[in-house]
Amino acid sequence: MAEQVWRSSRPRFPSAVAGPHFEQICREWVAHFAAPETCCPSVRLACYSGAGFTEELRDAGARGEVVLVDLRRLYGGE
Repeated sequence: MAEQVWRSSRPRFPSAVAGPHFEQICREWVAHFAAPETCCPSVRLACYSGAGFTEELRDAGARGEVVLVDLRRLYGGE
């Protein structure tokens, strides 16, 4: 039973659990350890993907919260 549940929810785990958790860890590290001159309000998270982005990431990209870099943007520019 547990194995079946994990198998069906596994694709969501990286984007819905691990991704947001890792982002929070990065934010906390910057807040506690980064030199003050490295922190500025214009810093944004960049996500790179060869397989595309979730709807949530595309929405965040449209709001300017994250920079999404797909293969076309990576190799061809903006």
